[in-house]
Amino acid sequence: MPSNTLPLNLAFDIGHSSIGWAVLLSPAKKDANPSLLGCGVVLFPADECLNSQRALFRRQRRHIAATRNRIKRLKKLLQHLDVLTEAQLNQHPSPYSAPWLFAARVLASDSKQTLSWPELWAVLRWYAHNRGYDGNAAWAHDEAESVDDTEKVEKAKGMMAEYGKNTTAETICAYLGLDPFGKKTASAKYFKGTNVAFPRDVVIADVRRLLEAHRSKLSRLDDAFITVLLDDWKKLSCPTIRLPQRYHGGLLFGQMIPRFDNRIIPTCRITGEKTPLKHCRAFYRYRWAMLVNNVTV
Repeated sequence: MPSNTLPLNLAFDIGHSSIGWAVLLSPAKKDANPSLLGCGVVLFPADECLNSQRALFRRQRRHIAATRNRIKRLKKLLQHLDVLTEAQLNQHPSPYSAPWLFAARVLASDSKQTLSWPELWAVLRWYAHNRGYDGNAAWAHDEAESVDDTEKVEKAKGMMAEYGKNTTAETICAYLGLDPFGKKTASAKYFKGTNVAFPRDVVIADVRRLLEAHRSKLSRLDDAFITVLLDDWKKLSCPTIRLPQRYHGGLLFGQMIPRFDNRIIPTCRITGEKTPLKHCRAFYRYRWAMLVNNVTV
């Protein structure tokens, strides 16, 4: 019984923003060439075919989750040190609606003003949201910085130079037209709309000065506390805070080093070198040696 089905072949050339297609008719003879029945290209707009929008949303979700976890760890530390109660840490809305004003009062030149623990907690929580930009310097390369992020940093530097300030809090107050020691705490201007990103090293220097100004003036605020927040989270033992080995730095400015560059690779007990990667003969030999080492006769 003859078949009505034609011996057609479909060919596709899939690219990142287009798909080329062709319909071929198979020849009746083996040595003959196929006949081309039709071909074309389907183009996709750049914004629809790329993964940039989805990646942006995923990065935003990770940023929000990291900020929340950072604040939770700070709460656990302050509660463990018994300097603030749980009610004070979770007070909402906060009575200190302009924490940058409190920071600017302490960071101002020749200022001898200090804050209370509730006021300092409001400032630290604000810095937990606004840590500055470092271009992922802990693990990325310079070329990983986007042009947009670089422009934001340059705009922040230009703003600091324009107002003659060297701290983030004082620059924000100057832009908003607020006197850190005045009674006015609100402004008609909106700082978030400036689209600037202060350098991370500037923000860290601000927080270090802020904390050092309160050393021994607030209970439990000493060198160890400053180190835990800025340099090494393991300096103080807090049973309620547990972080993986790939977390580097302090509780306020530390970060998770990505797994492709975290250097958490076991060391061979015989050679003293790092163990080989998976799916290679050297790795299988290493695993076999470990299994034999665990055998008890």
